[in-house]
Amino acid sequence: MTAGEAGDPHVAEIMERALQLAEETLEQISRVAVEQIRKGVESSNHIEAAERDMRSALRQLVLAQREWETRSAPRIVVGEHTDVIAEITPNSSS
Repeated sequence: MTAGEAGDPHVAEIMERALQLAEETLEQISRVAVEQIRKGVESSNHIEAAERDMRSALRQLVLAQREWETRSAPRIVVGEHTDVIAEITPNSSS
């Protein structure tokens, strides 16, 4: 297995960290907007755009994480399940 394949164990950690950073960034942008409102300043178009973009990025990261988790879930190939069952169940002919 090469780095970047669906089963790469580091991908889950990287995706989780990216989600945390996106959430933290969105929180900070929201704080900036709130502070501007408190000071009576109209919220900047750039701040509003940044907030929209971060919400979109966070949404995309969540979807990417779900897709990756689906792809990396263990799959049983047809015919393979009998071997797995044989390993789990004791042999009744013994």
